[in-house]
Amino acid sequence: MTCSGELGGSPLTEPSNPTRRGPRRTAGLIVGAVLVLVLLALLAAYVARKAIAREILTGWLRDQGVAAQVEVADLGFAGATGRIRVGDPKAPDLTIGDATVAYSLRGLNFEVAEVTVTRPVVRARLQGTTLSLGSLDRLIEALKKRPPRPDQAQPRVRIRQGVVLLATDYGPVRLTADATVEGGRLTTLDAHIDAARLTGPTFDIAAGPSDVRLRTTGAQVAVIVDFAVEHDDV
Repeated sequence: MTCSGELGGSPLTEPSNPTRRGPRRTAGLIVGAVLVLVLLALLAAYVARKAIAREILTGWLRDQGVAAQVEVADLGFAGATGRIRVGDPKAPDLTIGDATVAYSLRGLNFEVAEVTVTRPVVRARLQGTTLSLGSLDRLIEALKKRPPRPDQAQPRVRIRQGVVLLATDYGPVRLTADATVEGGRLTTLDAHIDAARLTGPTFDIAAGPSDVRLRTTGAQVAVIVDFAVEHDDV
């Protein structure tokens, strides 16, 4: 007697083997778990993006030998805002009440288009002919060693309600200013110098309030100075 390979006109089928699906199912579960972990990591990074940005910036400043405190108020795909304090918390060399940075991605390059700094306060010292900005001197020297690439556009920088507290060998000077820097050049400056008393071994000058106005148009620079001396004894 012989048996055909068909029964009732239907081909015989091999019963399913669950052990064959086991490795594939396990691999699928692993891939799914990895994707979930990646999504959770990205979500956590987005939620903690302010803290991450703060740690990156303060870490970079610390590497330059500059102690700083940074508070990131907002961080998105097109810009960021925050506050910065550099130097001794009791007498910081620089405080920025509000800093706004607008940036974009061009290809694989990260480009800063504009920086707006509101209510910055800078403490500086003029000793003889040497100007010092305290701990900012290290940062300036570090930036000098990394000049901008010639093919990279420099951002526009706007300074609003800036204050400079200048200590000199002859007395303190306070200056307030609004300024704009474009393409690495100072294009506008509106500065006001408070009345000051400057004394030295051979002079005693009581200077009244003064104003300085600068405008740059192409290669031409126009400067207007309104300076008053209330009393001088030389």
